Amino acid sequence: MFFIKRTKLLKNQEAPIYLRITVDGGRVETAIKRSINPDHWNDQKEMANTLADHGNDLNQYLNQIRYQIYQHQKELIDNDIPITAEALKNAYLNINKEQTRSILQVYQEHNEDLKLMIDKGISPNTYSRHFTSRNHLERYIQDAYKKKDYPLRDINHGFIVKYETYLRTKRNCCNNTTVKYLKNVGKIIRFFGIDPRQSQSPKKVFIIGVYASVVHIKWIHPMGRTLVNALAVASIS
Repeated sequence: MFFIKRTKLLKNQEAPIYLRITVDGGRVETAIKRSINPDHWNDQKEMANTLADHGNDLNQYLNQIRYQIYQHQKELIDNDIPITAEALKNAYLNINKEQTRSILQVYQEHNEDLKLMIDKGISPNTYSRHFTSRNHLERYIQDAYKKKDYPLRDINHGFIVKYETYLRTKRNCCNNTTVKYLKNVGKIIRFFGIDPRQSQSPKKVFIIGVYASVVHIKWIHPMGRTLVNALAVASIS
């Protein structure tokens, strides 16, 4: 909901407008960087009077925020992230957004960038390879987890091992092809993984590099210290 703080008028005597988000009894508030003459605000309708100066423009802006909150809620649901008032506020304010990003989402962004660079340093075959790689990853997530996407922050060694098994058994990929697809996923995780310098807790960054049939896993502490450094040797068909 939207409301104004009539007791905290600005220097121009307008009242700041606030957004209040309530989920299961939890409540947060944040200013939306807009203000209005208190006499021009309708408390019941949570909007400006349409006859007020710029009232229609302000109401349109409020509707945009409502739509953004709805989209953020949908994104949290799609990524199996608990919906709380704080999570919705952070999403609206673009706080900790990297922690809510998903692997297929960022892979799509990567591929769209590649497509723009075809014949400008990127070959059509490179784009085609990553296009196919993302499709395999999408089918794997649907098959193994019954989800449309998978949060980056939840990717771990088990996710990669199961993906390798999926490629070898259900996609009938040979060893070299399997390694290439694992390497492609590793590139996406390295490029779009959460920055350890920005992370507030350990094990937020998962980096995978594939060398022949070896998967290299590292979890990195926010200060840059490696917490886990392991090799998982893939079976060779």
